[in-house]
Amino acid sequence: MIAAVIPAAGTGSRTGLAQNKLLTPLGGEPVILRTARTFLSHPRIDLVCAAVREEEKETMRALLGDRVTLVRGGETRGASVLAALEALKGQADTVLIHDGARPFADADTISRVIAGIAPGRGCVAGVPVTDTLKEVKEDGSIASSPDRARFWAAQTPQGFLLAEILAAYRACGTAFTDDAAAFEAWGGKVLMTKGSYRNKKITTREDFMMPPDRFTGIGYDAHCLKTGRKLILGGVDVPYEKGLDGHSDADVLVHAVMDALLGAAGMGDIGQHFPDTDPHYAGASSLHLLEAVCEKLRAAGYTPWHISAIVIAQKPKLAPYMAAMRTRIAETVHLPEERVNVAATTPEHLGFAGRGEGIAAQATATVERQYHG
Repeated sequence: MIAAVIPAAGTGSRTGLAQNKLLTPLGGEPVILRTARTFLSHPRIDLVCAAVREEEKETMRALLGDRVTLVRGGETRGASVLAALEALKGQADTVLIHDGARPFADADTISRVIAGIAPGRGCVAGVPVTDTLKEVKEDGSIASSPDRARFWAAQTPQGFLLAEILAAYRACGTAFTDDAAAFEAWGGKVLMTKGSYRNKKITTREDFMMPPDRFTGIGYDAHCLKTGRKLILGGVDVPYEKGLDGHSDADVLVHAVMDALLGAAGMGDIGQHFPDTDPHYAGASSLHLLEAVCEKLRAAGYTPWHISAIVIAQKPKLAPYMAAMRTRIAETVHLPEERVNVAATTPEHLGFAGRGEGIAAQATATVERQYHG
């Protein structure tokens, strides 16, 4: 049986937050929940035990559910780990100890640590140091510049046979910055295995700034051509004997872009937001509707990042108007033109568009969602 121990009884004082940093949202959910989920979903982990502060036990229970065993943590990280190890005696033979403030560990790292554990040997995830190292004197001057090729930064999880790491903590005390140090002090050997540079520890307020997530959606629209209507594509008035028929200005290019943006954000389609049964949208400019879509995206925390669209039409010839379409769309969604592409193709007389009965458009759009904790 393999158990995961998550020390989670600290206060996170270095973040300057008013609460335990592990209860602070990161990407929309508390740090501790992200951390625990990684181990709960790993096929080799049988038990998860978190050492928590007594006054936060009910809050942690509500977040983590019954699949995580909670024990009372100590005043230090080492004391919390020891409390969890004592609670796991007889329930597991191998243990992985992982900082509650490292929510970005991945399944492959966990598997490598498990593979490196052997009698008398622990295994620790880590990464080679990439910065130049300096040994600094008390007065601030540099004493030496060690060769960084010999140094790795230790991460978690750190894995051991439970009986051995428990014996190490009992014999050597809990005043260590990580579990490997306690194990080495006890006389054990420790293997370093590949971790991930993404597996960082949340220590300061700035660490709550996650890289943005990006999502991509697809849009499609088609309308019939009709005499007596203007042909509007990409917000541009294209001279032609017919125009597209529809409730609004029937701009299929912009409609496809709108659906792609809404789809990327998981927000449905333009029919839901601007139904053709609503007289308010009769004859409406699709660029104005595109502006409204962008406002809806921003309200939900999304920002357009990239758009690529193509118009499918046998006639008229659209090449002279493509640059203007690109400019109009880019201006409307507030993107630089290099992140917007508009193209056109003929269907070689195939289908309704090839017969000149209508025009279609397809688009893909990527949006960003930036998390600020």
